[in-house]
Amino acid sequence: MLVQRDIVRRDADRLRGESRGLAQRAVAQKTASRELCEQLSALHRRAPILRCLHLRGASDGALDRDQRRLIREKIRTRELPRGGCRSMLTGRGTGADCDGCQRPITETDRLVEADFVDGQSLFLHFACFRDWCVEADAPIISADPS
Repeated sequence: MLVQRDIVRRDADRLRGESRGLAQRAVAQKTASRELCEQLSALHRRAPILRCLHLRGASDGALDRDQRRLIREKIRTRELPRGGCRSMLTGRGTGADCDGCQRPITETDRLVEADFVDGQSLFLHFACFRDWCVEADAPIISADPS
């Protein structure tokens, strides 16, 4: 009986030790998970730029310095939002004026319709939207890459 009690105590001590080890590993994993979540959040903040660069289709009409300066100024004066883009859709231009550069978005241009959390919608050339992403440094909450 005494031998059996010693065996049970020894097993209990071993299991407590293993349990402590597992708890320490769990804490380390939780810390590593938090660090990964922070890194993922940083990547998500840059995701609109990456999505913009991977959209394919019609001409994106590279912007000249004056157009980029105009977009930067419109962001500064709040004519273009600083962030809060909820979603975006892309397609062919319709001839409507771009909210970024004020030039028509022709059928050969890629149109981006950006919807914002405040209910505002903007129509931009692909290049204007890409530059808005960079200049506003604004993450998109979700995007439809259609």
